[in-house]
Amino acid sequence: MGYKVLIVDDEKEMRNLLTVCLKPSGYHIELAQTGFDALQKLTVQKFNLIILDMMTPTEAGFEILRKIRERNGNDVSIIMIAALGETEWIEEGLRLGANDYIVKPFEPNEVIAKIYKLVKKH
Repeated sequence: MGYKVLIVDDEKEMRNLLTVCLKPSGYHIELAQTGFDALQKLTVQKFNLIILDMMTPTEAGFEILRKIRERNGNDVSIIMIAALGETEWIEEGLRLGANDYIVKPFEPNEVIAKIYKLVKKH
């Protein structure tokens, strides 16, 4: 079936950019606009990776990350993406269980490289 990626971002342009970056690698992509949408998708589907925007309209990314880890443990890799590059945000995301962290704006190749690193681990 392939590697399944859930992209969670309230910005349509960002969801489209990440989809365009990842599709050529053969990943199966699902999209969610809010953290609530993502949590609903996780109740019916299993994903290998979640790319999670830190700032979503319904819940903060840290809260979504915490809920995903409570429900799914470490069965799914998570890369958090945010416009904030403050060290304390990065540390908190990693402490709560994110596998990696990318700061906007980013180069598409950076995302692909980080995903490839996580894919190789599994």
